[in-house]
Amino acid sequence: MSTTTIDAILGPVLLKTSPWSLFNQAWTAVMGYSADEFRFTKEKTPMSTFKETGTMIAFYYLTIFTGYQWMKNREPFKLSALFKIHNLMLTA
Repeated sequence: MSTTTIDAILGPVLLKTSPWSLFNQAWTAVMGYSADEFRFTKEKTPMSTFKETGTMIAFYYLTIFTGYQWMKNREPFKLSALFKIHNLMLTA
């Protein structure tokens, strides 16, 4: 499928909707309430405590450094199609 075909199909939909409305629809589908109604509640909202945040940062660094060591002597993944799709979504 060429990019012109994708633009012809998705272009009108993406141009008529704002990023906020797309985010709000996704948020509502996952969380069950509108993103406009979000309220930060200390020690209740995810990532609002030091323990949760510290754990996620440690997991992030573990993933980065473990992945680096694992891929050091391997051939790189060929993800050109994935990058093209990502770039298309960023520029559409």
